[in-house]
Amino acid sequence: TYCVDRQVADSACSATAYLCGIKANEATIGVTAAVKLSDCAAMNNKSNHVYSVASLLQSEGKRTGLVTTTRVTHASPAGVYAHTANRNWEADTDIASDGKDPNKCIDIAQQLIHGDTGQKLNVIFGGGRYNFLPNDITDEDNNLGWRSDGRNLLQEWKQLKNNTKHKYIYNLKGLKNLSTNTKYVLGIFDSSHMAYNLDRDVNNKPSLSEMTKKAIEILSQGKKGFFLFVEGGRIDHAHHENLARKALDETIEFHEAVKTAVKMTDDDDTLIVVTSDHAHTMTLNGYPNRGNNILSIAGNDSNNLPYTTLSYANGPSAVYGHRPSITTHNLEESDYKYPSLVMLDSETHGGEDVAIFANGPWAHLFTGVTEQHVIPHILSEHYHDYIGKRDETQRISNSDELHAEFWQKNAKETIKERLDIHRNKNTAKNVILFLGDGMSITTLAAARTHLGQRNNKTGEETFLSFEKFPFTGLSKTYCVDRQVADSACSSTAYLGGVKANEGTAGVTASVKLSDCVAMNNPVNHVNSVAYLSQLAGKRTGIVTTTRVTHASPSGAYAHTANRDWESDADIDLEGKDPKQCMDIAQQLIYGKTGQKLNVIFGGGRYNFLPKDVIDEDNNPGIRNDSRNLIKEWKELKENTKHKYVHDLKGLKDLSKDTEYVLGLFDSDHMAYNLDRDTKNKPSLSEMVKKAVEILSKGKKGFFLFVEGGRIDHAHHKVLARKALDETIELHKAVETAVKMTDEDDTLIVVTSDHAHTMTLNGYPNRGNKILGIGGKGDDKLPYTTLTYANGPSATSGSRPNITLHNFEDPNYKYPSFVIRSKETHGGEDVGIFARGPWSHLFTGVTEQHVIPHIMSYASCVGDFSDCKQ
Repeated sequence: TYCVDRQVADSACSATAYLCGIKANEATIGVTAAVKLSDCAAMNNKSNHVYSVASLLQSEGKRTGLVTTTRVTHASPAGVYAHTANRNWEADTDIASDGKDPNKCIDIAQQLIHGDTGQKLNVIFGGGRYNFLPNDITDEDNNLGWRSDGRNLLQEWKQLKNNTKHKYIYNLKGLKNLSTNTKYVLGIFDSSHMAYNLDRDVNNKPSLSEMTKKAIEILSQGKKGFFLFVEGGRIDHAHHENLARKALDETIEFHEAVKTAVKMTDDDDTLIVVTSDHAHTMTLNGYPNRGNNILSIAGNDSNNLPYTTLSYANGPSAVYGHRPSITTHNLEESDYKYPSLVMLDSETHGGEDVAIFANGPWAHLFTGVTEQHVIPHILSEHYHDYIGKRDETQRISNSDELHAEFWQKNAKETIKERLDIHRNKNTAKNVILFLGDGMSITTLAAARTHLGQRNNKTGEETFLSFEKFPFTGLSKTYCVDRQVADSACSSTAYLGGVKANEGTAGVTASVKLSDCVAMNNPVNHVNSVAYLSQLAGKRTGIVTTTRVTHASPSGAYAHTANRDWESDADIDLEGKDPKQCMDIAQQLIYGKTGQKLNVIFGGGRYNFLPKDVIDEDNNPGIRNDSRNLIKEWKELKENTKHKYVHDLKGLKDLSKDTEYVLGLFDSDHMAYNLDRDTKNKPSLSEMVKKAVEILSKGKKGFFLFVEGGRIDHAHHKVLARKALDETIELHKAVETAVKMTDEDDTLIVVTSDHAHTMTLNGYPNRGNKILGIGGKGDDKLPYTTLTYANGPSATSGSRPNITLHNFEDPNYKYPSFVIRSKETHGGEDVGIFARGPWSHLFTGVTEQHVIPHIMSYASCVGDFSDCKQ
């Protein structure tokens, strides 16, 4: 969603992108990036004008309209019809206040009434009446107009439409009484923005759904069809004020409006697209119980002060000094300002990607990671050259991004790529599941920017390897008993196909945390896609940068009531009997799935060794039972081609003909890539390469689980630089797998188990170091672009001055709001990226537990082994 000149978009440059098909500068609308903020001369140069999809469709005889809960001259709706160098120039008074001549710079309200596109709009519904009236006229709500030029644009609109079936309305009654045979309607329902739904006068002011319904009724009278732009604009305003309750309510109102549109149209001939212009800095954090009020307390921090599930990186609710106790705060109040870290009079936008949802003709082109400016090119049916077009009378001699043609060409190339995508319905001989542990959407946006900046680019335009996969979706990640997932219950979902309780892996939700008896009941066991692949005769493997007994990889082979029971010593520590509760390391060596794994690569050597045995890195084991499970694994594999390896040399020397390999490369977790001994310890890519080589020897194919596990660990320690670097390492590992496999017979899926609370905030310049300063708060102290909702870096007193902090230090702890010994997971959805056989099934919003069922279906294993597809 970035602008040409900003890392984090505003609603003006983004409106130019998703409506006009090009990226522009911050705060400019309907013009190329050759127009800088408030440059009236450049704005008036028609060669810098770009035209919206509404303008195109008007030229083809379709009816057009816009519906918004903001002022109809506000940034987003203005993208439909205006060409302006400043989004704030809604009336002539705004231009004069800016020291410009309103006779030379035409205000947005005038453009709506008299502009080429604006005057042809059949439906205009929203607020902002004062921008159309002189400052000596009182409107229907008893408020004065704002214009200084004495013009009554409402009257001018009526005069322009004098010979047509037209109507000006200003309240709910007028809307309801409006004939569907009306050809042109101007409905301005408030002096400024329309009220938040929770504050709305329901007897006199229409809802977004009511406006949408009437708009469709009128526009549907057009024989050639219609284009309608609908904005739930006050979601944004509520976030800016830290009014989380109102933001959620406005989102629900938007949902109702979409429902209305779906009911009134036919998906055979109507394309409906739902998206956003940009994100915000609100996070969903902590580990609240399932069903906990989303607008309430999530838990207590390290100082025993409660914190809310929803909080912001910045905004007007921030306080100087100590974080206050919110115990007595009335969280039910609709105007309650949810807590924020950095004091700003208005909370900023967020820089992460936003979702696109589509239904109807050509909706399948809205897949993959898409540059925002591509959207209207897809909307325009045949990526018509008119979208984003400008006059050829003048050529701009700056960088490519200043030209409309640059964005047009990019969009056309993207659409061609999408049109060339075919639905691969082959049986997936091989399946590789990549898991970026804790790899939130924000992490992806920040990592791709960091990757680009490493390569001397601005960064925002960069793609990670898997972001180019043809099919994408979102995954919902909650546990059965928790609103925000941990890595154990989530591994049971994406590997075992059922949701489970927090802290448990490979068992149903009948098993509560640490319930050894329930864990041992086979009825409660969940079989992973790895196990089902083994039953089908496929080779299987796991690769991770964590301990191989850690939560995520254990989901492939273990059945445990506690993710922490990695060795018998852990079970002893909890006061349980390790003879009754089999530890995870034992299950890896002796379990029905674990013992059949052909490849096991990762860390965690100490869980397999007695505490009196020193390993290859000169660290003791931790087992109390004196068992050497590495030795036992070797004995079990004695009659096979097997190998135990512990370093990079051993990995490289490993024969491809090896049938079973146990590679434990560290005593504990493998080191962060930035700390890795590159001569002795393998990278994730090197492990993946060897794993694929060995598994590919299986004639019936293979299943491989790969985890970039230390993304999560870095986030927990608020080590943003390491989190981004680990994400880039996963990107490289995926690239390795793609090069080594064939898309015709290999399904590759990339996803995450849960999010984290890192936000990408502020309005930094385009190309600003993603790991640097994002701006200054109202306290004049700088803040970083990346911050966390909670974590060990939080301070009990005033926010520190970070001016002299060394952001290049890989161990620099990025600022956090609520103090906790470890930063928590985030509860928002995570991405799914897929290529290969049946990858087209990974679209839409998916419950996380559906993922392994699709993989099983694609590879004809488990319940789908008969392959009657």
